[in-house]
Amino acid sequence: MTRLPGLPPALSYAPYRRYWAGAVASVAGYSLVYFTQGWLIHELTPSPLYLGLVAAANAVPAFLLTFVGGVYADRLDRRMVIFGSQLILAALAAIMAAINFLDAVEPWHIIAIAAAVGAVSAFDFPARQAFYPSLVDRRDLSSAVALNALVWQGVRVAAPAAAGFLVASIDTSAVFVIGAIGFGVMAMLLLAVRPLLRPVSPEQGARAESDAQEAKTEDESPDASRENAAGQLTEGLDFVRKKPEFRFLIGMVMFSSFFGTGYLVLMPVFA
Repeated sequence: MTRLPGLPPALSYAPYRRYWAGAVASVAGYSLVYFTQGWLIHELTPSPLYLGLVAAANAVPAFLLTFVGGVYADRLDRRMVIFGSQLILAALAAIMAAINFLDAVEPWHIIAIAAAVGAVSAFDFPARQAFYPSLVDRRDLSSAVALNALVWQGVRVAAPAAAGFLVASIDTSAVFVIGAIGFGVMAMLLLAVRPLLRPVSPEQGARAESDAQEAKTEDESPDASRENAAGQLTEGLDFVRKKPEFRFLIGMVMFSSFFGTGYLVLMPVFA
């Protein structure tokens, strides 16, 4: 690592710089696809009900499967989970671009792809949250968290604005293509990202070796593996239930997301 003057500390780490650049491209892809789905379905059927159906199709699988996605973010290679998710999202955006370009798109196409995007995101988002802290030293983790938040808040403002200009000047198919490229960029950059190797004490090494042996034994039994995954899910929910600070933070985010940002879905109606 070399400290680069004038840059946030987290960007001094090459793995995090690559991840962060990919995250900018990927979040832009999300924002472009989400914006264009709403605009396109409102062009096909001006009923606000269909805007709500697209939003629900995206949100319900994401909400329900995120619990499972969090478990598997701890059980699988997080980098590969993100990589696979980005490739699937790129394919979904490309399919949407193709049927739109061929003028064959129907409302149910948009709703089905929105549901698929939501399901994939349920595995992508938890893996991201667990992955990027391993790309910086603990002392610079606050910088990484701030930069990660900057991506989501900044790109979600700029990308839909750009999408509006693209829809007006070209067409919706082009926006889906650009969204697919954004997902592809993230996938390609992930191939060059490796977590940091931190020094391990002899005691930690012995414990890790013991844990790895136990995990290998569990993996040899599919039934035990399934039970372990279910146990991890139950353990996580029980942890949140017992910790008032986590209940408060998670509840606050859910409340503000559900009641505070629902108007975004209806923007095509007002526009």
